Amino acid sequence: GTPIQNNVREVWALFDWLMPGFLGTGPEFWRNFAKPIERSQGANPGSKTVEAGSLALERLHKQILPFILRRTKEKVLKELPPKIIQDVFVDPSDLQVLLYDAFSSSPALKSVTSQLLTPTTSTDAPRHIFEALQYVMKLCSHPNLFLIVNTRSGRKSRDTSKSINFRSIRSLSHPSWRL
Repeated sequence: GTPIQNNVREVWALFDWLMPGFLGTGPEFWRNFAKPIERSQGANPGSKTVEAGSLALERLHKQILPFILRRTKEKVLKELPPKIIQDVFVDPSDLQVLLYDAFSSSPALKSVTSQLLTPTTSTDAPRHIFEALQYVMKLCSHPNLFLIVNTRSGRKSRDTSKSINFRSIRSLSHPSWRL
């Protein structure tokens, strides 16, 4: 769904980016709209809470609906040109081959493979499988998606937890991929 369907706070963020102040400040929006709406949708709300939430939602709708264009798929499909799908096969770079080879011989992949072949009730198995798929997707898109990680401070740094020689990678990388 859209942010408007999923989270009323994201409505404020979108409108504040497009039209700063239109829905008030963040705390004002929280107090006037988000809090009553979210409380009315919580577990076992009282009748006054439901009524307050409905009124807040109605006020919010009146304010934002003039700016929302709702187009159904049926209407949009008539206006779009035919979909063209074109597969282009590209050989991986030397760096991508190096990273893929390192991953394919890693204990992490062996662990995922054994989990797939062995029936288990563990809830960790699906997570590890999706992490492995995500790694391969990043590797195919661009090696820096794997080699550079976001730190908690928001700065980017090398992922040194991987057992790969970064000096050899640096020599293989394309100039635009420099670490």
